[in-house]
Amino acid sequence: MKKLSELAKFLGFSDSLVKVERSVSGITCKSSECKDGVVFSALRGEKSDGHDYISDAYSRGARVFITEREVSLPDDATVFVVENSRRALALASLYICGDPQKKLTLIGVTGTKGKSTVVLMIQKILEFSGRKTVSSSTLGFNDGSSTVKTDNSTPESYILANFLAQAVNNGATHAVIEVSSQGLKQHRVDGLDFAVGVMTNLSRDHVGAGEHSSFDEYKECKKRLFEKCERGVFNADDKYFAEFSSIVKSTAYGLSGAAELYASNIKNIRNKNSFGTSFDIVRGGEVNKVYLSIPGKFAVYDALAAISACLEIGVSLDECVAALKDVKIVGRFEKVDTERDIDVIIDYAHNQASMKSALTTARELARGKIICVFGSVGERTKMRRAALGKVADKYADLCVITADDPNYEDPKKIAEEIAKNIISTPYIIIPDRSKAIKYACETALDGDFILVAGKGHEKYQLIDGKKVPFDERRVIAAASKIKVNI
Repeated sequence: MKKLSELAKFLGFSDSLVKVERSVSGITCKSSECKDGVVFSALRGEKSDGHDYISDAYSRGARVFITEREVSLPDDATVFVVENSRRALALASLYICGDPQKKLTLIGVTGTKGKSTVVLMIQKILEFSGRKTVSSSTLGFNDGSSTVKTDNSTPESYILANFLAQAVNNGATHAVIEVSSQGLKQHRVDGLDFAVGVMTNLSRDHVGAGEHSSFDEYKECKKRLFEKCERGVFNADDKYFAEFSSIVKSTAYGLSGAAELYASNIKNIRNKNSFGTSFDIVRGGEVNKVYLSIPGKFAVYDALAAISACLEIGVSLDECVAALKDVKIVGRFEKVDTERDIDVIIDYAHNQASMKSALTTARELARGKIICVFGSVGERTKMRRAALGKVADKYADLCVITADDPNYEDPKKIAEEIAKNIISTPYIIIPDRSKAIKYACETALDGDFILVAGKGHEKYQLIDGKKVPFDERRVIAAASKIKVNI
């Protein structure tokens, strides 16, 4: 708990601005969360302006406000007018929470794909090595034993600050944070100092309304993470390696001897009820055999990124290898048990790069034809649709195009946009995702491979502004009992 006068000094304001001294117990950007002692920071968004909710925040008990313009409030309110209320929210949140980042070793992970997997791999390694570790990713907040869902890959700064403070209170010494380009753009990790920053890869994505105006902006936002890091870990095989690795003292990983840590002899493994990957990991002439319970070259890259980051903070290579042996990530090339002799995989693949990775891995493991069930999100990242269609056309044997998170957009129209780019592969449009999965399972022949892409760990669909409960695993379990000859 801080005094208002202390917060004023921290934000660079004079004591004279504080008309009524009071205790500050928290901070938020949602007026509905306001009460006595909670600061309200008014943020400008794509669809709404927090300044329009100041009166509501006041009525709920807020008496301290951070704004970007002068506002009219009763005399008992204190208003700090700042240039950027998002940045002020981030800095003030950490201050009010007692600067928890100073008591933690922070590792940040960014990139276009693989972020969540790398975050959880790092957490598993650190826990295995005896370091109490928490993580924040697309999958949610994880304290090592349980996960709490969050709304964003990188939560709002005040939510993240509270999570880190709680982690410190519970004895954590390390935290791994997925840092999205949007989170960087919106200052959600401002004030955090990272011991290590990890870049998985970079490809064109997240460009469009409500996200980034161009690929260059997307790329520049990614770079901001490494301005906050002591060291960087980068993928030497990525097109933008040189551009990013020049920002900070760095270490490289990859699939060639040009990197300090590299993999060779990669083999996908098909077991009776699961898939995996084996490879040799080489570091300074030392060679270790690695086994992962996740197949595919993309999983090898993720493991190399996680191991490289952990080596930077003193974990041994032997500990890293041992820790990753049994790691599985929900919704990442996750094999679903069925009552038939078919392979059904759920994967979070939702853009060109991740879809290509999933389908090329499927091609190596499949015994029969590959059926790909997928769609694309509504209203944003519309550039993905053509790319998804082209990748599926190249690597799948049958495309079942359906809804992903259509929100307010017509899922049939989204599917039709995707279908325009499927030239040589048979496809069918089934807007209802449940029916699409059912169709794929029922029409598959013994030995066929079904990839259900796009949702992964998520157990909902975003439809008309609401998160409607939807569990693909349940649909698959029911549908895979039946085979239909066509």
